[in-house]
Amino acid sequence: MRMSCLLLLVGCAAPAKHHGHDWNEVYRRGTGFTKAPNALLVEAIEGVRPGAALDVGMGQGRNALFLASKGWAVTGFDPAEEGVRQAQTAAREAGLSVDAQLADAEHFDFGVSRYELVALLYVGGADLAPKVAAALRPGGLVVVEFFQFDPAAKFNVPGSFRPGELEALFPNFEILRSERVEDRADWSLRKDKLVRFVARKR
Repeated sequence: MRMSCLLLLVGCAAPAKHHGHDWNEVYRRGTGFTKAPNALLVEAIEGVRPGAALDVGMGQGRNALFLASKGWAVTGFDPAEEGVRQAQTAAREAGLSVDAQLADAEHFDFGVSRYELVALLYVGGADLAPKVAAALRPGGLVVVEFFQFDPAAKFNVPGSFRPGELEALFPNFEILRSERVEDRADWSLRKDKLVRFVARKR
């Protein structure tokens, strides 16, 4: 399928979801993060013909549900049972089809040339770059939003990206957007130094 394919690594202001944090409790509380779809994701798919999408670290499904509402065939996974349960319930109530699976990124089968869109939403993703690149079909987009690494800061979110790191992780991609900005993060709900990156697989 020669659609514009899209891989979204859209970072979240919470440190990597697979590092022991009680994400089930986070999703039960439902506070500390925006419920709206990620703004970069919304912009990135504008005008893109829908295809198969993968949402990595889907949480309670805000981005997966958005994609499904726009006609994407969405698979999403997350290691938090409560997040997956909420995503499944919300999809059912909205009459949307989302294949929400309980899994972590280490064990999930990304496959090869399987997706037009893969979404990594506030989960870092440097260690997943080879799997993500392989999972995309030619023409696919990788869209990343996460935290910048700040050498002057006392603390950096694990997996924060250094200047030029994303370009190096996706060397055979056409760079469409690469920004280092200060803006409100989806998870911290305050302004943070963020990386926004969009590139198309050649």
